[in-house]
Amino acid sequence: MLLTATTDEGDVAWPVRIGRTWPVVPMCAGVGVWAALAGVRARSERLALEALGRSPRRNAAGPVAAGVLVSLLAGALLVACPRIDLQGYFPTMARGSDWTFDGSDFVDHAHGLRVTKDGASVASAMATDTTRHEEESGPGVAGRSVAAAVTALAGGALTLLAASVRRTERKDGGTTLRFAAAVLLAVLPTIFLFHAAAVAASRSSRGIVLTAAIVPALSLLVYAAAKFRADA
Repeated sequence: MLLTATTDEGDVAWPVRIGRTWPVVPMCAGVGVWAALAGVRARSERLALEALGRSPRRNAAGPVAAGVLVSLLAGALLVACPRIDLQGYFPTMARGSDWTFDGSDFVDHAHGLRVTKDGASVASAMATDTTRHEEESGPGVAGRSVAAAVTALAGGALTLLAASVRRTERKDGGTTLRFAAAVLLAVLPTIFLFHAAAVAASRSSRGIVLTAAIVPALSLLVYAAAKFRADA
């Protein structure tokens, strides 16, 4: 959120800022779990607990539960708060100029902005027909539900993968590389499918693409769960 607040253009509504930040929540959950367990690994506390008979899964249960909870809450909030902008998931190019002169000020009804004669930029009410058009041509409720599902699934997967990384085992140095490859194989198709859904010409084709967009994140979660389960 701090990054978007410092790099975005001025007078950007907070729902838009939040929407631009939301797609990185799964990564933040994974990094949080990795950071929580990194100190334990560095102090060899994990090895000591394992020597006493405590499994690695039990050692990582707390941070993993926290990371999964954050991901689930992020997905639930995305569905429960329709004001959160989806441009971060389904980016589209602006089509033409949305600015019009109403006789006194320049107004952008699509984004709810108004520029007065003295150059000040203030919030303006969005046009009802514009909002309805965006709902019909954009990802809509189905797109929001898919974005929420992918956020929750990807967050859970990255959390489990972060907990499965064992830096103390140098003999298995290829584990991190395999995890990175699995993440890329899931992230890249998801990004492509979200972009395709954003520019889909019809609702039927958009629905097919949105359904397919869940598959990479779900596959990554299955892979991550299997690796975490094997870390006994």
